[in-house]
Amino acid sequence: MRLNTLYINNFKSFPNATFHLEGLTLLLGANASGKSNIRDAFRFLHGIGRGYSLSEILGGKYIDGAPVWTGIRGGSREIAFGTDNRFGLTIKLGSQEKDPRFKEDYMYRIEVEASDKPRVNAEKLYHNGIMIFDSAPAHKHLEQTDREELQVFIPRIEHYQTEHVEVFTTYKPVVSQFTEHMKERIPIPIDRLDTNMFSSVTAVLDCLSGIRFLDLAPDSMRLPSIPGETHLGERGENLSSVLQGICKETKMKMALMGWVGQLTSMDVVDFAFLQDETGKLLLQLVERNRRKTSAYSASEGMLRFLGILVAVLGAGSGQTFFLEDIDSGLHPKRLDLLMSLPQNRIEQTGLQVIATSHTSHLVRLLTNKLQQASVAYRVEGEPGTAIMRLSDIEGIDEALQVGDLANLHESSWFEDALSFMASNLKQEINTGMHP
Repeated sequence: MRLNTLYINNFKSFPNATFHLEGLTLLLGANASGKSNIRDAFRFLHGIGRGYSLSEILGGKYIDGAPVWTGIRGGSREIAFGTDNRFGLTIKLGSQEKDPRFKEDYMYRIEVEASDKPRVNAEKLYHNGIMIFDSAPAHKHLEQTDREELQVFIPRIEHYQTEHVEVFTTYKPVVSQFTEHMKERIPIPIDRLDTNMFSSVTAVLDCLSGIRFLDLAPDSMRLPSIPGETHLGERGENLSSVLQGICKETKMKMALMGWVGQLTSMDVVDFAFLQDETGKLLLQLVERNRRKTSAYSASEGMLRFLGILVAVLGAGSGQTFFLEDIDSGLHPKRLDLLMSLPQNRIEQTGLQVIATSHTSHLVRLLTNKLQQASVAYRVEGEPGTAIMRLSDIEGIDEALQVGDLANLHESSWFEDALSFMASNLKQEINTGMHP
């Protein structure tokens, strides 16, 4: 499964936006253009995948006083655009099968009222165009009169009845309540239920829960970690332990050494792991002359690259990574290596990578892959932000005939062209030339 398109309505700085996703997608944009708000949209969806209530997704979740989930920046008071307190997110996802007989496509949408006690206003899920559930189906009007309850239409359930309306609490997304709720409510054996209904819900939840967020910080990556840790933290915590676990597999270790050898002028031939008095591990880079450099002394670029290596090489099929400033700390001559790493894993495992960047050198590598990059931007005089694929910007092919992509990025040509497009659209609307 892979995320294909994210539609945003009234969320953070975006009144309306469409973000197209490839196996590898680069998100560009100036400071305060909305890139972090795109990340927040994916974090909101990830919170749904983890089964959290709306209050937990927006405000944070704690277990025994310890935080296990950081809420969305600004919480419920700042999540909706403008003065409206309602927003909507739609995600389209599907399998990458080329044979249409085996292709799976899903569309999931949630509309939320963001208040002190946030609630679901509407929600729906479709599989290959067929309704799984919908709180506002086109063919049937449902009276949503109770703020704490959401009526949801469910089509024919095998061996049960032709149509069905169930009631869910509004304080948690329906998709994360659905399976347990239906198993409790339907008085027939589970093995006689429509398995497509439950498998569709599970597929969407698995895809959303598989999103990972990395904002690698060398200071966090330098810290010793407890042996046996298999999860790389968002800031790169546990790097030493996770790397040690990967190195136990000979093939994976050889792949790691190959990538590290291409990155650095250091003649690194092995990894070692020093254990301190408390039992924690610290990574050491071993050169051919047996000189050892610990994570304490390793360069920021090396640590960040190792973090990306560990995350990407250790990822399973169906995982999506959102990487902040993917090129930070790396020399421009090594950026082609950085781009080829996730591309190789995408082809091998179905991994998906979304990465933000400000670097023109990285943009240049996308000259023949304009559909893989989108730019977030602000239009002068407009209150919100927008987003568009480079391949959809009018005049970009002509512009590339007289300059390369990096030059267009450095000169703010993208933003200027998008502002010009917006100005022309507004003029057409004002003169009645645009429907």
